[in-house]
Amino acid sequence: MLKIDEENFNWLIACAPHVHINFNSPFFIEYLDNLKNKDSNSPKYVGKIFLKMLKSFTPDYDQKHIRSIVEHLYNSGQKAIADKICNIYDSRGYEFLRDIYEKINDKSIIPLKNAINYVHFKKYTLDEKGR
Repeated sequence: MLKIDEENFNWLIACAPHVHINFNSPFFIEYLDNLKNKDSNSPKYVGKIFLKMLKSFTPDYDQKHIRSIVEHLYNSGQKAIADKICNIYDSRGYEFLRDIYEKINDKSIIPLKNAINYVHFKKYTLDEKGR
């Protein structure tokens, strides 16, 4: 496949939730990484396929390819999709995309468990004037 067109996209998105079976996800992610910049529609397609995959499981190998895909999504104007991927990984306890997210968004991801601890900490350490 030289690029992702509408027909290929439909096949890939149908396969995405199942690629973890028999440990095929690293190959699939590498394949998406190689297709991500083939034409102007590729980043959008790759991002949507990746999100579909994340509905079923959370691949963490090979991080080099996952990071490459997310960086390309940010660099090609697919910020909403890239943000969603980063937030999904972070919410599931994977922090290897955090630096990319923070560089683009100039802020930290505060995972839910840490946000609750932060609020709890603030609630009990402030005096009555909010200091």
